[in-house]
Amino acid sequence: MSTATAVFGALWWLFRTRFDLDNQSAIGVATVGVGFVLTSLGWWAGNPRNAAHRNDPPAATAKTDDDAPAAWNVPARNSHFTGRARELDRLAALGRAATHSLTGIGGVGKTQLALEHVWRHAAHYRIACWIAAQTPDTVESQLADLALDLGLVPQTATTAVGVRRLRDFLSRTAGWILVFDNAESTGPIWPLIPDGPGEVIITSRHGDFVQLTPTLTLELMARRDSIALIRKALPDLPVESADALADALGDLPLALTQAVGYLTQTGVSLPEYLRLLASRPAFALEAGPTGAYPRSLNAAISLTLDQLATRHPAALRLLRVLALLAPEPIPSSWLVEAAATSKADEVASAKTGEALLPDGAGETARALAVLVNYGILGVAGNTVQLHRLTGAVVADSVPPSAHDSYRCASHALLAAAVRTDASDPNGWGAYRALRPHVEVAEPFTSVHPVAWRLVYRFTEFLFYSGDLNGCLAFARAATEQGRRVLGEEHPDWLRVAKFLGYILIIDGQVAEARELTKRIAQLSSATCGSESRDTLDAQSLLAGSLRAAGEFEQACRIEEDVVATARRVLGEDDPTTLALRHNLGVALRNVGRFEEALRLNLDTYRRRVVAIGTSHAETLRTRSCVSISQRESGDYTGAVRHQEQTYRQHVRVFGDQHPESILAARHLAVCMRRAGDYAGALRVSRAAVERSRLVYGEDHPQSIYIAVAHAADLRFAGSPHAAYELTAALLKQYTRRYGAAHPNTHCLRSNLGAILRGRGDVGSALRYATAAYDGLAESPGEHHPYTLLAAVELANAYNAAGDLRAAREFGATVHDGLTRRLGTGHPVVLGFAANVALDAYHCRERPTLDEHRMAVHAFASAVGVKHPMVSSLGGRERFSQDIEIFPW
Repeated sequence: MSTATAVFGALWWLFRTRFDLDNQSAIGVATVGVGFVLTSLGWWAGNPRNAAHRNDPPAATAKTDDDAPAAWNVPARNSHFTGRARELDRLAALGRAATHSLTGIGGVGKTQLALEHVWRHAAHYRIACWIAAQTPDTVESQLADLALDLGLVPQTATTAVGVRRLRDFLSRTAGWILVFDNAESTGPIWPLIPDGPGEVIITSRHGDFVQLTPTLTLELMARRDSIALIRKALPDLPVESADALADALGDLPLALTQAVGYLTQTGVSLPEYLRLLASRPAFALEAGPTGAYPRSLNAAISLTLDQLATRHPAALRLLRVLALLAPEPIPSSWLVEAAATSKADEVASAKTGEALLPDGAGETARALAVLVNYGILGVAGNTVQLHRLTGAVVADSVPPSAHDSYRCASHALLAAAVRTDASDPNGWGAYRALRPHVEVAEPFTSVHPVAWRLVYRFTEFLFYSGDLNGCLAFARAATEQGRRVLGEEHPDWLRVAKFLGYILIIDGQVAEARELTKRIAQLSSATCGSESRDTLDAQSLLAGSLRAAGEFEQACRIEEDVVATARRVLGEDDPTTLALRHNLGVALRNVGRFEEALRLNLDTYRRRVVAIGTSHAETLRTRSCVSISQRESGDYTGAVRHQEQTYRQHVRVFGDQHPESILAARHLAVCMRRAGDYAGALRVSRAAVERSRLVYGEDHPQSIYIAVAHAADLRFAGSPHAAYELTAALLKQYTRRYGAAHPNTHCLRSNLGAILRGRGDVGSALRYATAAYDGLAESPGEHHPYTLLAAVELANAYNAAGDLRAAREFGATVHDGLTRRLGTGHPVVLGFAANVALDAYHCRERPTLDEHRMAVHAFASAVGVKHPMVSSLGGRERFSQDIEIFPW
C-alpha cells in the first residue's frame, strides 16, 4: 500500500467516525487532507510516484528518455472538454512555429481551447509552459522561473536576466510552446514574446493582438455542443432539459461548467435551479480590469454562495478571503501557517465576531474540501486556486460592512505565509510566489499592523533580491497610501517612507529624496524622541540624501553625531549602530578621510561578521567598503586581494547577476586598475557594465556609476577613442540628472579633460581641466583629495599647452597639498612627484633628471616595478590618474 493511500484511508475513517460526515464529504476532506499531511512530512512534492497529481504529460504522449519534456508546466487536461472541433483544426492550421492569439469574451473557453490544443499535440513539444499573463510582473517572473527550470540561469539570477536568457535560448530551439493566458494588453506582453521555431498562443478578452498576430475569435458554443457538454457530466438528464439549461446560461462554456458542477455537487434539481436563476437575474460586469462577464456565470456563482452561506458559512468566509488575493496558485502551506498562528484572532468580523480564517489545519482542510466539492475552488498539487472570473464575483459579494475585516484576513494570511529573512536568497522563491497576491491585496491600504508588517517585509525582499525598480514603485505606492490611511506620524508610515527615501537616493531622484528624508527626520524626532533608534536611522538617511546632493561635509557631521549617540544609547554591537557605522564610513571617504574610514570599516565588518554572519548582504556591503577605503588609502595590491575575495563571496551568495555582485565587480575593477592590471580591470568592468544594463537599463544611476569605472579602464587599457565616447556620454547623463555643479559632474569633466589631452586636443583639455578644478575647489573644497587630483590634471594640461612655468609653480603647490592630505608614501603623491621634478628640469631649475629618477624609483617601490605607470614615468610621460566619483 502506498503512503498516499494509507493517509487517505486514515483520514476518510477519521472524518466518517469522529466528525460524522457523509461518505461524499469524507472523501472530499480526505482528498485535500492527503496533501496537507504529506506536505508537512516534506514528502509530497518530491516523490516521483505523485506524477499523477502533477501536470506531467500522460503516458499516451510520453517520450523516450532522450525526448522527455525538458519543461512541462501545463494544467491538467479537461476530461469534460466537448466540441470546438472546427476551432481546434483552425488553431492547428496556424502552425507550430508562429505566434497567434485567441480572443473572445470572458468565459467563452479561450483557455480551455488552448489547453486542449496543447494536450492534443503534446508529442510535438519538449517544452510547454502555461503563463498567467494578466500582470506584467507575474509574466516576467514566470518566464524567469522557466529559465531556471531549464537550467539557463542560477537560482539567484534576477528576473530580467532570466527572461533574457530564456528568449535567447528559445530563439534557437525547436519543439516548444508558450501559452500566455488572459493577457490584458499588448504593451507589457509583446516585448516578452520570444522569436524562434516554436509556438506562442495568447488568450485575451481584448482585441489588441488582432493587428499583431493571426487571431481566432471564439464565439459562444453551438447549442449541440452545449447539450453534449452538459449530458457528458449529467448523462441521465434528458436532451430537452439540457437544452433548457444551455439556453438559460447562454451557451457560455464556463457558465455551463459551473452550473453542471453545482447541480452535481449540491443535488439541487434542474427546475429549482432554473427558478432560482430566473428570480435572480445576473448582472453584467462593466468593461475594465475585470472584463464583462455573462449574467449566467454570475447567477451560477451567486447560487453557490447562497448554498455556502446556509450550509458551510466557514467555507464561505475562507472563500471570500481567498477572493481578495490574486487569481494565482496559493500554496496550502500558507493556509496551514495562517491557521497555526494567532493572526486569525486579530481579524474577526466586526459584525459577527467570527474568525474569518479557519482555526487549525483540520478546519482549514474541511473548508477547502467543501469549496472543492462545490466546484468553486481548484486544487493542483499542493496549491489551491480560485478562477479569476469566479474570484471577481465572490469578492463583489463581500458585504460592505465586512470588507475591511476580510481585507485584514487576506493580509494576515499573506503575512503568515513568509517568515524568512528577506535578505536571505534561500527564501526569495517564497517571496516571489507571494508577489502577485501582495500586488492585488494592496496591504498598504489597511490600518492594521499585520498589513504593514507585510508591506515592510515585502519591500525589503524587493530591495535585497535586486528588483530596485519594483522596490521603488511599491515603496512609493505604500508611502502615498499610508500617508492617507495612517498619517505621517504613524511609526509604520515612517518606517516604509524611510525605505522609499533610500531607494530614491539610489535611483538618483536627489531633490525628492532630500525633501522626504528631511521630513522623516523631523517627524521621527518629534514622535519618537531625538535619541530613538528610528530617529537615529532617519538622521543617517537624511545625511545620505545630502551626500547624494554633494553636501559631503554637512552629511559627515550628521553621521558622526548619529554614531556617537548610537554608541552611547544602543551600544557598539547593536544592529542599528553597526548600520550607522557603515554609513559613517562612506561619509568619511567622501570628505577624504580615507584612513579613518578604513579603520572604521574594518572594525564594523568584524562586528557584523559576529552579529549577522559572513554571508549577510549588509556584511558583504561593509566588506566592499573595506576594499574601497584600503584602495583610497594607497594600498592597491592589498585592496585587489581583499576585493577579489569579497567578489567571490558575493557570487557564492547572490550569483554574478545580482546588483550587489555587479557593484562588487565594479569595485574590483577600480582596485585592479589602480594596481596596474589594466587588461584585467577592463575585462571585469566590461562584464559589470553588460550586467548592470541588463538589470537596470542603460540610463539608471547604478548603470552610469558602473560605466564610469569602465570608461577609465578603456583609457588606461589603450582605447582612448572608446574612452572619450563613453566619458562624454556619461558627462551628459550626470549633468542632466545631477546638474552641472555637482561634484561628480566635475570629476567626470576632469577625466574627460585627461582623455582629450591624450588625444592631442590641448585647448579643450585645458578648458575641461580648469572648469573641473574650479568646480571641485568650490565643493567639496580646494584641499579635498579629489580636488587635488583635478589639480594634477590641470597642471598636466598647462604642460601640454606649453605653459611650463604655470605647470611648475601650480604643480609644486598641488604636491604640497597632496602630501598633507594623503601622506608622503601614498602612490599618488609619489607619482606626481615625478611630474614636479620633470617640470623643474624643463624650467632649468634642476640641471639633471636625478630627482625625477628618484621619484620614479620611489613610486615603483610603492606600487611594484611591474606597474605599467612605472615604465611610463621612466619614459618621461606624465603621471595621471582618473578621479573616482563619489559614492553615497
